[in-house]
Amino acid sequence: MAHISIKNIYGKTPLHIATDKNFKEIAELLVLHGSKNNVHT
Repeated sequence: MAHISIKNIYGKTPLHIATDKNFKEIAELLVLHGSKNNVHT
């Protein structure tokens, strides 16, 4: 199982990328499933 708040080589999490790209539904699912919304890059 993948870690939902893992950072890429640029320090971005899946939640950062989803919000940067305006993928609202994906961002909501990530938060619903435990993605941390207070991670700093």
